[in-house]
Amino acid sequence: MKRLAGLETEYGCLAPESFGLPAVPTRVRDYIFKKKKLGLIDLHDRDYDEPAGNGGFLFNGGRLYLDMGTFEYCTPECLSLADCCRLRPGGRSPAAADPHELQLHAGGFLHQEQRRHYTSATFGCHENYLLSREAP
Repeated sequence: MKRLAGLETEYGCLAPESFGLPAVPTRVRDYIFKKKKLGLIDLHDRDYDEPAGNGGFLFNGGRLYLDMGTFEYCTPECLSLADCCRLRPGGRSPAAADPHELQLHAGGFLHQEQRRHYTSATFGCHENYLLSREAP
C-alpha cells in the first residue's frame, strides 16, 4: 500500500443520571492516562473544541481523546491494513477500564458506540486514508 491508513472507533457511555454524563468520560480519561499510565496527556490546544488535557497519545502510537462527550480511539498511522487491524484492539482500553476503580459499579459502563441516545447521531468505526492530491 502506498498510503497511510488508520482506524477510528467511538465509545459511548451509559450511566445513571446521578453520575452526570460528562463526569464518566473524564473519569475514564484520568484512569487511562493518570492511573494506568498508558500514554501522555496532550498539554496543547488542538482546536477550538479540543482544549489542552482533552486526551492524549498512547504509547502504542494511537490517540485517545474526548470527542463531543464520548471517547474516540485512533490507531497510529499504518502502512498496511493488517497493521490497522492489529492495532485496533488497543482502543479497547476505555471499555476495559475497571468499573469498580472508576466507581461505575452502580450501573455505568462503556460500549462501542453505534447510536448516541441523546442526539440520535450514529457513530461506530471508520477508516481514514492519506491520499495524494492527484487521486481521482
